[in-house]
Amino acid sequence: MKFSKLFILGLLCVSLTTGSVFAQRLTGNITGTVRDADGSPLPGVTVEISSPSLIGGVQAQVTSDKGTYRFVNLPPGTYKLVFKLEGFQTVERENVKLSVGRTVIINMVLQQATIEESITVTAAAPVVDPTQSTLSHVFTKDDIEKLPMGRWSFFDVIKFAPGMLMTAQQTDRIVAFGSNSESNSFRVDGVELSSPSIGTGWVEVSQEAIEEVETIGLGAPAEFGSFTGAVVNVVTKSGSNTFHGALAYYGQYDALTADNNPWKVLDPGVPPEEAQNYPDSAYSYHLDKYYSAAFNLGGPVVKDRLWFYGSYERVEDKASYWNTYPGYAVNYPAKKAFFKLTGQASNRHKLSGSIYWEKLEWPDMPRYWVEPQCLATETAENYSWNFLYTWQVSNDSFFEVKYAGYLTNDDYLPNNGDLETPPHFDWGTGEVWGGCWTAPWVWTEYRHQAHVNFSHFAEDFLGGDHEFKIGVQYYEADTRYYEAYCGERYYYDYFGYPYYLYQRDVYYVGAHEREWGAFVDDSWKIGDRLTLNLGIRFDYLNAFVPELPVMDGWNGPTGEKYPAVKDMIDWKTFSPRLGLVFSITSDQKTLLKANYGRYYDKDCADNWDYPGPNMTDLHVYYYDWDVGDYVHWYTITGESSYVLDPKLKRPYADLFAIGLERELLPDFKMGLTFIYKEQRDLLGIEERAGHYEKVAMVSPDNGETYILYNQLDVGNVAYWITNPSNYEQFYRALMLSLYKRYSHNWMLNASVTYSKSWGLNNLGRATSATQQAIIWYGGYMGQDPNDLINAYGRMPSDRPWILKVQAGYSLPLDIMASFNWVYQTGRPYISFTQFRLNQGRVKVIAEPRGKHRLP
Repeated sequence: MKFSKLFILGLLCVSLTTGSVFAQRLTGNITGTVRDADGSPLPGVTVEISSPSLIGGVQAQVTSDKGTYRFVNLPPGTYKLVFKLEGFQTVERENVKLSVGRTVIINMVLQQATIEESITVTAAAPVVDPTQSTLSHVFTKDDIEKLPMGRWSFFDVIKFAPGMLMTAQQTDRIVAFGSNSESNSFRVDGVELSSPSIGTGWVEVSQEAIEEVETIGLGAPAEFGSFTGAVVNVVTKSGSNTFHGALAYYGQYDALTADNNPWKVLDPGVPPEEAQNYPDSAYSYHLDKYYSAAFNLGGPVVKDRLWFYGSYERVEDKASYWNTYPGYAVNYPAKKAFFKLTGQASNRHKLSGSIYWEKLEWPDMPRYWVEPQCLATETAENYSWNFLYTWQVSNDSFFEVKYAGYLTNDDYLPNNGDLETPPHFDWGTGEVWGGCWTAPWVWTEYRHQAHVNFSHFAEDFLGGDHEFKIGVQYYEADTRYYEAYCGERYYYDYFGYPYYLYQRDVYYVGAHEREWGAFVDDSWKIGDRLTLNLGIRFDYLNAFVPELPVMDGWNGPTGEKYPAVKDMIDWKTFSPRLGLVFSITSDQKTLLKANYGRYYDKDCADNWDYPGPNMTDLHVYYYDWDVGDYVHWYTITGESSYVLDPKLKRPYADLFAIGLERELLPDFKMGLTFIYKEQRDLLGIEERAGHYEKVAMVSPDNGETYILYNQLDVGNVAYWITNPSNYEQFYRALMLSLYKRYSHNWMLNASVTYSKSWGLNNLGRATSATQQAIIWYGGYMGQDPNDLINAYGRMPSDRPWILKVQAGYSLPLDIMASFNWVYQTGRPYISFTQFRLNQGRVKVIAEPRGKHRLP
């Protein structure tokens, strides 16, 4: 015991001087205590565990002096436990279901026996976890396979988790517990797959390859960092000792798709150029085709030693959306492939490795006012890889080493390949002709990550039982792209006559970042009813602009390079995590959970690398009819107007949650949780050079009087990327959840959330539901102080009531009848009024955000 204590304390000291960013949460634990009929602990009981999910065959251990046993680092699956001791009955406990991140406690009482006898127990495993204060939700294999949901990726799964809000029907932009969509962490087998530039999930693994999905939004332990919303933890499938495979097809057809058109239905035979002649009418959503065809196969290479699993999926999605001419439907194809090997060199050493590939296309949808040669297609080809080594040092300790990463090549290029013909946009008619109508780009992004974790269970140590986990991890990412108008020019006409010309050379921008950190977590069990979850983490993040090529237009690099700009971001942060679980009842089926934590957000490079120091100059010309040509008007130098605050702080959230959880019936639980979150040091733009006077003006639109800011020194501006003092976000919610694990032919997943999300950030003037607060996504709000008028209020995705229900029932002949239903309050919308000031025409929000809502 002396060695154990010194070893643990030494590891704790080491962990506080090293780093952690990404964490491993792919497995669960099964533990318990074996007693005799009088309630006394039974040491020396042999406990065997087996499962089709567990490589290496049956595992066994012997209970301690206190009658305890622990099987850790187990993959999700259904397990069988066997308890043996000479002179006692042999007991078999079957159908023990284990999910990712969970600890299932199976206590057992052995009766004395004069003859050898065996009994089998089939009671359901608990659905509440008395060891964790984390309030999370797991979608099991049964949930994913039996409940109706979209089949595109794990994003179609997590939108049914309590507290998670999709900003559109099919999107990877998730708003979790009031935070912005760039503030989540998306992990597949421990690989962080969030984009370093814009923060959203980038690799969209096929559902065919998914075993379980876990969402963690409240009380996440210190091993998780760089998020303020939620952690989405995806665990992929593995092989087994038997060959198994499947052909899967998912299809959706127009005849089976509801028409939610709120206006009069516009006949699809009406050409789009005549649609304006039918007021209060709109084309309905039309689905040409949607299908997902997939194949998967898994099995043994060497039984009990090496397994494989692979899947391939092809998706075709062709539709025209609401108020879009059906003849303009375009196809969005996708191909996805996954392969994984799982091996066990010995009983204590495991290896696994996987690789994933996908290719996705998003062609522009035609418009009647855009000539066909002006359209382009975005194409993304993504790779991710993952290698994990696990060493089971003892029944109480295990050690993990991991390397993983991903690479994406994403471009948006004209369909005809012409990068030299500039586009023309007619302000009078809205028509587009010439070259590609928006600026093409070529983008590359990669991420590397490595970590080392050590977990140790110390029984009867420092006032209780402790489960320590410490980690040292490193993360490195690079994002870069080049972009410009075709021909490096963009013409603006007016009713067919030349008007303006914008000219900008191809620019190449990017960012490189490295992050180190450290965490230590302690799950401290005090007595039979109380468990404390304590944690601390340290992060150090440094980001800079690397050397980038100087471009020779669209011909490629010149061979010269822009110099690197060091230390654009330099953040050091500490994050405490505190949680408790108290078993109100002795059966550990009624739990009080509470937690507090500070969570620092990730660095999204597009907040500061664009425009960035390598931005080329923008030259603006007007057409002079006297000379019959374009004449230079003014130039905006690429780096003149944007200043990155050298004292920029890392955004953070403080979160508090308290709730009750109760197992009502076997496999059935209910939870009630109160949540409060506040976010500070948000990023935004402040104009710090101009001088303004306050003036009162009456709106010509609504007759209301507004106090406006009129600039006295027009043209004198300095846009600082900083932490505006009045930027803040709040979220408050009460959430009720019901979950019935699939058993006895039925299942249920339901929640109702009453919430309020309010404050001010880059999206104060946003008119859509996409709550992604990257600075340039918000239209560079803050460049004019009038942008802030009436901008404080409800967040774009604030929906006070959200009700979700998923349910299923197994009918004879193995037919599953299931449904899902989501109701949510309409989101806020805003209107604008315009004024003419010295600095030009300005748009002001007419009324405070949240005063009006969509139905």
